[in-house]
Amino acid sequence: TRPVTLTSVDGAAVTTLRSPGPNRLMVVRHPQAIVERLGFTGVSLGYPESGALSMSNGTVRDCIFTNCHLGTDGGAIHLDAGLVHDCWIVKNGANHQNTGRGGGVCLKGGVVSNCVIAGNQSWDSGGGIYMTAGLVTRCMITNNFMYGFYGTDGGGGVYMTGGRLENCLVTSNRFTDTTPVYGAGIYMTGGAIVHSTVADNRRAGGDNFSGLYMTGGVVTNSIFYYNGAGFPAVANENVYMSAGAMTYSCAQPLVAGDGNTADDPAFVSRAANDYHLATGSFAADTATNLPDVLVDIEGAVRPTDGNGDLVDRSDMGCYEKAAAGAAFECSFSGAPTAGTNSLTVVFTAAVSGPGTNVVTYYWDWENDGLVDYAGPDASVVTNLYAEPGLYSVRLVCTNALGDTASQTKVSYV
Repeated sequence: TRPVTLTSVDGAAVTTLRSPGPNRLMVVRHPQAIVERLGFTGVSLGYPESGALSMSNGTVRDCIFTNCHLGTDGGAIHLDAGLVHDCWIVKNGANHQNTGRGGGVCLKGGVVSNCVIAGNQSWDSGGGIYMTAGLVTRCMITNNFMYGFYGTDGGGGVYMTGGRLENCLVTSNRFTDTTPVYGAGIYMTGGAIVHSTVADNRRAGGDNFSGLYMTGGVVTNSIFYYNGAGFPAVANENVYMSAGAMTYSCAQPLVAGDGNTADDPAFVSRAANDYHLATGSFAADTATNLPDVLVDIEGAVRPTDGNGDLVDRSDMGCYEKAAAGAAFECSFSGAPTAGTNSLTVVFTAAVSGPGTNVVTYYWDWENDGLVDYAGPDASVVTNLYAEPGLYSVRLVCTNALGDTASQTKVSYV
């Protein structure tokens, strides 16, 4: 409640606050109070307690929150106002049935920025974050989960009724129960999602409603792809929208709205959790420039000219692609990619960046780790797929400087 700074010499990994009994660890109320470089752990409180750290003002930064389990409204942090910055919020929980909201953070105001929110769990809604107001920006929200049962709302990664989610990566969140709980990535009834990437989230109860479940609010410049186990998406795997608006965003199947696309965003490597946009991505330079969003999740400047057309235009999703030619990159396309029985596909590669005067192309028709065709003259190649099925394709390129670039398209043919 005073304008003090509480810090440690050795950092959050060494200096830890641990609850000696049934008590939360800290309350921060003064606007000039600063808490930094501390670990928070070992809190276990039932309903109606919320937040190992409760904040109504001040700044908390460079801290680690783990193994904090509260009954309701924020396992690790309950935030009404103030700033939480550069923190790891990992393996916490909100465990009360019907009120277990926000396993990592319950946000009713204030700002959460540059944080990793991972491995948290809740019973009722928002495995990672439950938010009704405020701003969550430049955060990685991954591998959170909800148990789920009849009557719960949803949001394995994020549950939001208001506020703004901006420049965030929301991946690999899940529901572990087969009951009809929706939005393994995000459950949204209001607020705004801007420049965020939502991918590879899963529901044990089926593929539909795995990405974004939306009954209100607005979405701009975002990507919803590869949610649910099946590909290509045919129904509500990536987006279910009964109300609200979505514009300049990428989702499959196509969602109605200005500037939307269903084309593959071409992530660099989902297997390596790399959701940057590869060369040739349809999500590059196709968003709308927003005057209040001038950096991406990593702090890279927005907008840039990512496709070499000499126009600075923002990219969809949480990552802004580097200016064309700044790094060695490759991409490819194929035609046709669908047919019956056997299919002959012509693949065309493209490279950009330094050292492209000498390029060797390595093609893997089934993405099985074996090179099927290679050579410096293999920028345009043909392959016959003799048997029906879904085939993933991988291209690896090397340049005159010894740099390597690659692109993999899953279930492309």
